[in-house]
Amino acid sequence: MYLKLIFIGLLLLFHLPLFAQTGLSNETGNTSVSIRFPTATTQAHYHSYVHINAQGTVNGYDQSLLLFSGTIKNNKLHGQWRSWYKNGKLLDSGFLTKGVPDGVWKRWNDQGKLVAVRTYNADLLYRIWQDLSLNHPRISRFALTERYKKEGNGVYRFFTTAYSFPGAENHLPSSMEEAVLYNVLLKGPYHPLFMECLHHGFYANYFDNGSVKDSGYYKYGLKNGIWVHKETPEGSYAKGAYKHGLRYHEWKIYTSDNRLAEIIFYNADGKEVRRKKMKF
Repeated sequence: MYLKLIFIGLLLLFHLPLFAQTGLSNETGNTSVSIRFPTATTQAHYHSYVHINAQGTVNGYDQSLLLFSGTIKNNKLHGQWRSWYKNGKLLDSGFLTKGVPDGVWKRWNDQGKLVAVRTYNADLLYRIWQDLSLNHPRISRFALTERYKKEGNGVYRFFTTAYSFPGAENHLPSSMEEAVLYNVLLKGPYHPLFMECLHHGFYANYFDNGSVKDSGYYKYGLKNGIWVHKETPEGSYAKGAYKHGLRYHEWKIYTSDNRLAEIIFYNADGKEVRRKKMKF
């Protein structure tokens, strides 16, 4: 039975720039280039709404200051994307294929320090969507398909921008320039220039001092293998394995001076079954 993918969303009809000085230009001569985002949705599939009325290179300026640069093909961001803070520091950088991030995506703070690394795969995104839509009763080509059979539409959260960059759901920009200015002016959680993605490869967040906040690898959209999670730069940290996105076997909690403080045990469903505190 085919899965019916429902796209719910209203497109904003007017472009509302935040600053009169902010202008857009591209090689086709268009003077107003926008990405339209839905104002409401219940699933992760937003790609039908990402449409830019232009072709070729598009640059955004605040007066003479370059704030972003990208390439558009068939009305979608396609190729290298970069944006900058007003102090000239790089804000984010990555590559998109037909509006979907593909490869390594990086974000920096306004002091030039790396704060996030993501690795995406656009081809796998469409392949997994296809597998979900087929919903074969016996064959699951991906772990996400198998989880869909158990969890239903809840698995669509793994394709969202908000899953990749928590907090992004709190602000849905109405245009490309609004999205960039929102990030440039640090008005809230970071919102990249895409609405869907699939993690596949290295993932990391960093504290302002450069130390790792959390890091590990994704496989076909789900956390897999050894990960490290840390709440504060100088605090305790957890280390353990994921399997198909679920915590697996033993997770160990270490103190800030790397002493083993506790072991947490998980069952095959990723649920905690018991804890063992260590004596110093």
